Amino acid sequence: MNLVRSVFNVLVEPRQEWRKISQENLTSQHVFVMTIMPLTAFFLVMGLLATILLRSYGQTTSAEPLEGDYLRMLVVNSVRAYGMGLLFIYILARIMQGMSRRLGGLYSLPQALKLSIYSIVPLLVVKSMQLLPFFRIEKVTDSISAMVAMNFVASIYSIYLLCLGAPVLLEVPQKKMSWFILVNASLLMLLTWLPVILAIVVANTIGYLD
Repeated sequence: MNLVRSVFNVLVEPRQEWRKISQENLTSQHVFVMTIMPLTAFFLVMGLLATILLRSYGQTTSAEPLEGDYLRMLVVNSVRAYGMGLLFIYILARIMQGMSRRLGGLYSLPQALKLSIYSIVPLLVVKSMQLLPFFRIEKVTDSISAMVAMNFVASIYSIYLLCLGAPVLLEVPQKKMSWFILVNASLLMLLTWLPVILAIVVANTIGYLD
């Protein structure tokens, strides 16, 4: 299984790739350890590196040194975010698995895990690009507008991937698909917009908004 190929294909040709992913005969442990953990870690590390680069070469009057306390804070926050991300993906998969059985689909944790991780790939890409620039640039509202736009596009595409993948991986009946999508899309929206709302509140509270 080639993760890079699967991630790329699920973004550019999801209909064909969902069928290929559904045919992978993997255990839930294998999917979690060999797919979910490395994919989540990759995008998290990308975001961490981008944050460090932004601090060093971002839009400021002068470059700031990378203090030890700042690096330790980044590492601690990244580890915490990694654990929370894995937990969210697992909970989302369990909800998908339970709903699928209730709606007449497959009761398969491995398939639900694959659906949960690959459907949020657009969100993972966006999260790795959101470098929390609110404390770095003079006009914060421009960055917030860009973040909102990126999250909106990513969330819509993730829901689209979910709509395509659920009938293939979990065989959710089409006539009951609306309930499946409604619940799981709501969870995806929570993952997408809660960090944005918190960032806006923090930026507004400290007086950085114009």
